[in-house]
Amino acid sequence: MINTMSAMTWNTDFAMPYTADRFFLEEGDLKAAHPPYSSFDDYVRALSDENKWSDSLRVFAKYDSLYNQFVIHASVFDHSAFFRLFRRAYAQRMIRERRHAVLDRNGFNPKSNEVKVAQRIVQEFAIRARSDGMIPIIFVVNLFGDSDYMFQALKPALEHDKIPYLNSAKIASPNDPREYLRDSHFTPEVDNEMARALVKIIDEASHN
Repeated sequence: MINTMSAMTWNTDFAMPYTADRFFLEEGDLKAAHPPYSSFDDYVRALSDENKWSDSLRVFAKYDSLYNQFVIHASVFDHSAFFRLFRRAYAQRMIRERRHAVLDRNGFNPKSNEVKVAQRIVQEFAIRARSDGMIPIIFVVNLFGDSDYMFQALKPALEHDKIPYLNSAKIASPNDPREYLRDSHFTPEVDNEMARALVKIIDEASHN
């Protein structure tokens, strides 16, 4: 999702209208492209105006890597249940293939643009924090069921720029369901342990 602008393009079963900046690298520098609207009211106004909506879709087509005209655009065939099922299956296959190009059972692809952008975001955050006289600290929360792939993807940037961090996998295994609630959030006991570990890292970083 880091290369997308809206959940409309990557969550076709529940196309939420919220948006986010799209970050990309340009000659090694981190750049941002802003979405065509950033509030629900602006979304409604754009959707209600054919010209504004066309302009919005052009922005998505240019900057959102999961934008697909066949999936997004309305069609006269939408009245057909078979057509809707076909389009849904097509969208799910497209998204799955795009995701597997970045993350598969062996972890994140370090050569993928998505990982490079994520690493650069971490580095840029550290640079700006330090320039403001603050100590950058990254809390890496690995997704349940995905091992410590998130940490492994960010580790080169964290170590290269000597950024203090807390890797959640050191406290709660992403592969152990006993560490999680039903909604995939950590249990209160794990939350407390994470908090203590983070406070320790902050104290250590403050005294170095």
